[in-house]
Amino acid sequence: MTGRLLRPGDDPDTFDREFWQSMTGEQRVEALWQMTLDAIAIKGGNPDDQPRLQRSIGRIVRP
Repeated sequence: MTGRLLRPGDDPDTFDREFWQSMTGEQRVEALWQMTLDAIAIKGGNPDDQPRLQRSIGRIVRP
């Protein structure tokens, strides 16, 4: 776990930027995936069911 003390007038976004920029791209994707699975579990879903990309499919039938 990482933390930082913010004093009045400090930019709170600086910590977030430094935290994410200190990671490799692979580590960021892995962290994002874990957050996705955590969100699914919080919403009551089964995190073992892998989410998929949403696809909208439509069809036009000409007369």
